[in-house]
Formats: sequence, structure tokens, C-alpha cells
Amino acid sequence: MDEILRKPEDRYAEFSETRLLECICSGDPDAAAHLLLVRCGPSLKYLILGKYRMLGLQFDEIVGELYLLLQKDNWGPLRAFRGVNQAGISCKLTHYIACIASRLLWKKMGKAVKETSLIMPLDEMKGEMADNRQDGSRISSADLMEAILAMPDQMDRTVLMLYKMQGKDVAEVAKMLNTTPGNVYTRCSRAIASLRAFLLEGQRV
Repeated sequence: MDEILRKPEDRYAEFSETRLLECICSGDPDAAAHLLLVRCGPSLKYLILGKYRMLGLQFDEIVGELYLLLQKDNWGPLRAFRGVNQAGISCKLTHYIACIASRLLWKKMGKAVKETSLIMPLDEMKGEMADNRQDGSRISSADLMEAILAMPDQMDRTVLMLYKMQGKDVAEVAKMLNTTPGNVYTRCSRAIASLRAFLLEGQRV
């Protein structure tokens, strides 16, 4: 695993996607490192520092897990790449890898929601968060996860996860996000109100 995280050689920079895939599938770890660290690096960093920032993953963690996932069945996921998406539209290899990474992170998010029972913390935070929507349907963990990821303000979303869901101290969260404790409180209150509206009243977050 360590070889995938070391700095890849520059000789792969001029390789076409087809040639790079051939090298990877033939067992060249440096080619795989180039694909994940160089070509897909920006997209992977965007995912873990943006939409899925609340998971608290490091770049090398997602690279390592993605490497193991792609390596399954003799690089089956990479061998399945055809240069087009399901709609038949041209698709770059980097976008294909980013989609696989996004699905991986989505599953992690779902697991985190189930393991930490986030519905109850929301009830406690708001004081009185009804168990059912206006139409009588119950709020599920999947509903909550959808609502959190749909929040347009990344900072609100991250503050909610770190402070209320992961139970970090407000001062710690403020330091992590380079903001003030007061701003953490304000953003968290706003995020909870938005979630409540979205989950219980069917309004957009």
C-alpha cells in the first residue's frame, strides 16, 4: 500500500488514458499512483474537503481505500471503463474515478449516520423535533443524510456535523474551521433550523 502513496514518476504525464490503464492493469503501481495522486488528486481533495468534509478523512485515506477498491478482481473497475457514461456520453477517466470515489464516500456517510443515530441528537438539539412529517411519514436516517448533504452552505453543514453530531467542543470546532465560537453557535442554530424545515415541512434547505 505504501507504494501508492509515494510521489509518482513524471514519465506518466504524457501517457494517454488508454496507455495509463494498460500499465496499471499490467501491475504497475507507479502508474496507479500517477492516476490517483496526480490526475485524480484535485477531484478527490474536493470531495473530502468539500461535500464530505464532515467525515474527517485524510487524502491518503481515501486514496488508499480507492486503490484497494479499484484493484479488486484484477483491476476490474478500471477494465470496465469504456470512455462513456451510462447515457453514452464521452466520459474522462478522471471523472469516472471521481464518481467511484463519491459512491464510496456516500456509503461511508450512510454508515456514519446509522452508527451514530443522528436522529436523536437532532431531537435534543432543537428541543422538540417531531418524529413525523406533516404527511405522517417518519424521518429516516437516509432522509437526514440527504438533508445534510443538500445543505448549500458548506460551513453550516460542517459545523453541524463536527459540533453536534461528532460532539466536538465548540472551541475545537472554531479552531478547526478558523472561526469564532460565536460563529459556530450561530451557524449550528441556522443549520438545525434549515434541517427542521426541510425534514418536517418539506421546504428546501
